[in-house]
Amino acid sequence: MNSHVDSIPNGPTVAEIISRIDLAIAMLSSGMRPPLIARHLHLPGHMLRRLWEQVNGRPAPRGQFPPDSTRLLTAPGATTEAVAWWSVYYRLGSDAGVNVHRAIDLTLLLRAHRQYRLLFPPKPDRGLSLQGTYFIARDIVTHTVEVRYCKSCRIHYLYHLQASLVSCPFCG
Repeated sequence: MNSHVDSIPNGPTVAEIISRIDLAIAMLSSGMRPPLIARHLHLPGHMLRRLWEQVNGRPAPRGQFPPDSTRLLTAPGATTEAVAWWSVYYRLGSDAGVNVHRAIDLTLLLRAHRQYRLLFPPKPDRGLSLQGTYFIARDIVTHTVEVRYCKSCRIHYLYHLQASLVSCPFCG
């Protein structure tokens, strides 16, 4: 039985709100912009912008988001890193019973990005940001980018005809 202190009528419990805020802070500190977090966690944008400033010590960046992830994926070395990240994200989703081809799970996205960073530590000239992985996940969910299987090296790779991502980045 919930008391009036434990939940908002017809809304999330206090514990759920705290959990969302904790996840939001972790994502903000990893560079995810407030509007994307607000959309998924149903938290107020103004609160997330203030949190961004407190966590990162500067105002939240503004501007449009890319229409798709192809610009990220065509940078040198980006497709192989994206495949490494996708493999981790897909495995975590499978283990958790989440179909990452149908929906974005921010908790899994953050965990996958952290594990990806263990494989590919960030460098000034390369590396997928957490926000970049979000756009790739979004494009897979919306079928803008496809995941295909290479019969030669037996791995999955990202496919997008217009971005010339048409073959396995490992065996060509």
